Amino acid sequence: MSRAPGRIPGADTTVVIVVAVCDWNTVNMAFLRPRPRRSAASLALHVLLAILVTLAINGVIFGLGWAGAPADAARHNRLLPPGWVIGTVWLVLLTLVTVAYWWLASADQPQARNLAPWLLVLILFCLAYPFYTFGFRSLAMEIVANGLTIAGAATLALRALRASRWAATPLVLVAMWVSYATFATLAGR
Repeated sequence: MSRAPGRIPGADTTVVIVVAVCDWNTVNMAFLRPRPRRSAASLALHVLLAILVTLAINGVIFGLGWAGAPADAARHNRLLPPGWVIGTVWLVLLTLVTVAYWWLASADQPQARNLAPWLLVLILFCLAYPFYTFGFRSLAMEIVANGLTIAGAATLALRALRASRWAATPLVLVAMWVSYATFATLAGR
């Protein structure tokens, strides 16, 4: 029986983990565009991947000392919650945005499917959030990146609203959370 290269029989999406340098022309990018068929297995795969990646990033953050009791004490900003709360909020938000991605990517409407890759861009930008807020230690960089995140999430929410009110909700939550974090950062300095 013939099957498409890079596809797992019976799976709705293919997850490709690139460990070494490879020829990108041979990599099956089907995981960016799942088949327009919704299934519990496909949703579970997306949620699991979102949780694992977010937990790995949180592990790096705690490992670098950017979060935890010493980092919280050094921050002296009473408006910002402890690092573990911030990490938990991002875990929930990124999981919800991943579910919204899955919903749009597996929709019947082409305009919804075309919007889905932009949610992946937002997810990647949100995963980079701790690096541009804590890592560079530059208030200007933090404010600009937060502004881009807020504008991107809000724009995607407006565009997603046409396809699915449900898919737009997590994007609004991202914009609200980053807006609060920006306000707290500016007010706490």
